[in-house]
Amino acid sequence: MAVAYQSGTVNGAVLADTHFAAPRPHGPVINGVDIFESQLQKALSALGITVDWVEDWDLYHTLDGEVHCGSNTLRSIPSLGWWETGR
Repeated sequence: MAVAYQSGTVNGAVLADTHFAAPRPHGPVINGVDIFESQLQKALSALGITVDWVEDWDLYHTLDGEVHCGSNTLRSIPSLGWWETGR
C-alpha cells in the first residue's frame, strides 16, 4: 500500500462557486512562501476562486485522508456532462 507524504490540495471540498477548502499542503517553503499553496492560489484566483486553507494534518492526513474525507457536502449534478463543455 502506498500513501501520500504530504496533503493533496485537490482533495478539498468546493464550498461555493467562489470558494474551495483545500488541505494545507505543508510543501517546500521558499523565501517564506509555501510554493504549493502559492501555485494553487494563483491558479484558482485566475478563475475567481478563493482558497480557504484547512489544517487537516493530524485529523485526516495522518489517517490517510484529506478535507473531502471529513466533509459532508451536498452537490448538484449538472445537466451537461463535463466532456460536453468544450473545456
